[in-house]
Amino acid sequence: AVLAAGGALGLALSHACAAQDTGCGNGVVEAGEECDDGNRNDFDGCSGRCFVEIARCGDGVRMGSEECDDGNRTPGDGCDQNCRRETGADADADADVEIGDGRDGDADLGEVEALDGDADTQDADIAEARDGWECHDPVCDFVPQCGCTSGQKCSLVGAERNCVTSGFLSEGRACSGDSECAVGLFCAPAVGSDVPLCHRFCEVASDCLGPGSRCIVPISAGSTVLAVLCSISCELDSGSGCPAGTRCKLFQDGDGTYLTDCTGDVGTGRVGHSCDEDGDCASGFFCAAPGFPSCVQYCPYPGGYCEGGFVCRPFDPPVSVGSSQYGYCG
Repeated sequence: AVLAAGGALGLALSHACAAQDTGCGNGVVEAGEECDDGNRNDFDGCSGRCFVEIARCGDGVRMGSEECDDGNRTPGDGCDQNCRRETGADADADADVEIGDGRDGDADLGEVEALDGDADTQDADIAEARDGWECHDPVCDFVPQCGCTSGQKCSLVGAERNCVTSGFLSEGRACSGDSECAVGLFCAPAVGSDVPLCHRFCEVASDCLGPGSRCIVPISAGSTVLAVLCSISCELDSGSGCPAGTRCKLFQDGDGTYLTDCTGDVGTGRVGHSCDEDGDCASGFFCAAPGFPSCVQYCPYPGGYCEGGFVCRPFDPPVSVGSSQYGYCG
């Protein structure tokens, strides 16, 4: 009964907000706004406060006409002083930093591709290496955090680790810059999204916190992995743990463990709406094919709330994230 009431209240609130859809992020340039691109995301040319963003070469964020931005204005490292890609003997092909996707497949609940690696073996090896651990990096270390003074954190600036100002935002919160995220966290875009989120640095799964969070998201420069981030712990049915503009999505690790992360492929389809992929469905739903492709609702099993009078049924085999088992409404 509590879940049903919560679902009804959520719908009522969403309709009320839609009726008052004015201000920054509504796609209409209004008084006091320089631009309005229909969202409140930073780093896309129009800021979260609806002011035109200017690309600044050397700030580590590629925007506008910049072909690259490695966090400096030093020529000869693959990205020149004007943020143009370099070619030739002096250019470093590994200079462009990318946020990777270590998840090889999402749970379409038909066939789920496994991720590579044995997390338990890796954890044991790292634990042994950390016995008697000291901060050895000449600048600083991501995990455990060391080498920086109070009020700072070890983070990535371009392709280099360095001490930067730390913030207070917790893991999974939307961020507009790395300095807003707390110690041990890094501001990086959610998969398939322009929404940057605070992600936790990690070396192994045990560094990650919360059910569904696993050490699988690489940050790389070419073939060199600079750091790895945790996926974000979130709830499949409610979307809790993921900010607006993202959804909680299900993946599976190489050892068969289900994991979660916030991704940007979120649509509007609900019960019975036709779909071609998960991104056509709203948060809390996935695209299945019970005779024809349609959006199906996740639910906590047993006894979870279902829209439209459906009943929460278990997956076969069962789908569990941490101690929580999920089902589908059918």
